[in-house]
Amino acid sequence: MMKGKTTNGFEFEVDPVKFEDYEFFEAYTKWITNGYYLPTVLDALLGEDQKKKLIEYLKKEEGKATTKAMAETLTEICQIAITENKNAKN
Repeated sequence: MMKGKTTNGFEFEVDPVKFEDYEFFEAYTKWITNGYYLPTVLDALLGEDQKKKLIEYLKKEEGKATTKAMAETLTEICQIAITENKNAKN
């Protein structure tokens, strides 16, 4: 498992193997073209418990968990995780 922290301070843990999973990739690419897949991708990457923690974290930080904030945080988590995974392999 890989741990990380977003620029807004949210601490997360993801399994880097997720990024090699075709079903995750398919859900992620659907989300890129259709924002309605955001919950599916969040569940696939973070799981239900971490997704709930992210929602609560954003509520405390911004007053509410907006779709935009969720999407931005997911994007950042993916960028951090992919970068860390590449660095770990080198």
